[in-house]
Amino acid sequence: MNVAFDSNLKFPEKWLKGGLIDPMTGIISGVWEQPRFAGYADLFQFAAMTCDTGAFGGPDNFRHVGGASLDRRSAWIKAVGEGVERYCSAIYDPKDFVLASSNSVPFETVDPALFAMYPTQAFEDSHFPFDAFDENSLVRWCEAQTFEGKRLHVPAAAVFVPWYYDMACGEAPIFQPISTGLACHSSQARSWLGGLMEVVERDAFTILWQTQSALQEINLVGLPEDSTEIIRRIEATGARVRLGMVQTDHGIPVCIATQQIESGDMPALSLAASASPDPAEAVRKALEELVHTFRWMARLMQANPEFDPGDDNKNVIDQESHLLYWCGKDRRHQADFLWQGHQITFDDIPKPEPATSEETLANAVKRVEETGYQPLFVDLTTPDVAEFGFHVSRTLVPGYNPLFMGHDFRTRTNPRLLERQHFLGQTDGASNMLPHPFP
Repeated sequence: MNVAFDSNLKFPEKWLKGGLIDPMTGIISGVWEQPRFAGYADLFQFAAMTCDTGAFGGPDNFRHVGGASLDRRSAWIKAVGEGVERYCSAIYDPKDFVLASSNSVPFETVDPALFAMYPTQAFEDSHFPFDAFDENSLVRWCEAQTFEGKRLHVPAAAVFVPWYYDMACGEAPIFQPISTGLACHSSQARSWLGGLMEVVERDAFTILWQTQSALQEINLVGLPEDSTEIIRRIEATGARVRLGMVQTDHGIPVCIATQQIESGDMPALSLAASASPDPAEAVRKALEELVHTFRWMARLMQANPEFDPGDDNKNVIDQESHLLYWCGKDRRHQADFLWQGHQITFDDIPKPEPATSEETLANAVKRVEETGYQPLFVDLTTPDVAEFGFHVSRTLVPGYNPLFMGHDFRTRTNPRLLERQHFLGQTDGASNMLPHPFP
């Protein structure tokens, strides 16, 4: 394995010489700049690989991560930060967490009803991998806290990634563990805010997609300079970029970006999203993530040129197959419903007043609380990661949709989803039968 960083990039000396990145002993085994190929937008992209946490005797981790940006340094930091958060989320011993039902523990827990996602008949299917979650379900509990510092417990499966249910000990498999809400940043406030914005983003997209709602399409004229430049570079490949804002009850800007391309053997439709109190940041990050997603989809498409989603999309079972579904040009039109709404300009979107990270976080928490749900935070920073100045956390908002991979596991009875369906006059539990394109 080759050296993992470019010495010309300016970072704290401890990052480069203190063991953060080392092929033998580093938290990050390597970071590599991705080559730029014809047909790919001309942005900086880095890939990184974390160390194997399974070597410590615990669970293995998701090792392959990456990042894209107009700025080379930012792309590098994105890749490293994602690697650090995936490392911290896998450093745990499941036996450290009490295995019990919520009605038998001496501490306060979240209400299991907030995790309702599937109708009763789903659990009657012997092939469905999850159990109904109620006050009698045996789960392992992890302590979390509110923004104000109140302590209560949440399922550990909602905190750590990966999480393997110990069904031999009676642990109930209550939902699909996923990374929604993981964040790494230079301060606790920024880490909490980053995680909360990812929860908001995934919830907004899930409701949008499951109800087949339209976006408020953003006119590409008048965008901030950095976003305009990213779009220029994407469109130089022959692709078409569209941007839209999701209409939400909390008012936090959630931007969806899509890319469509006609020519060559390239993915037909790519999609990415980002949420931020600052709409300029939401738009830019969605576009950067779009470039990152397109590259991944192109590689998947090359490796799986004959992908068949199967009858009733039974072959759409994981993250990769969700993306492969949308590589096919014959399916691209199925997402046209996203663009049936009215158009707005970037200036139409409310902008935040200047604020500190702590003030921005407090305001975002307040907005989510006003929708009737409570943000919760878990510190996952390991001692070795803390030495490098990182803060890693997991944010949860029980009741918000975390997004799942595998078409059969899509949310169907989440209260927020049902509320939106009622507003639109849709049938309870009805859902978009198309696999989502979220990466």
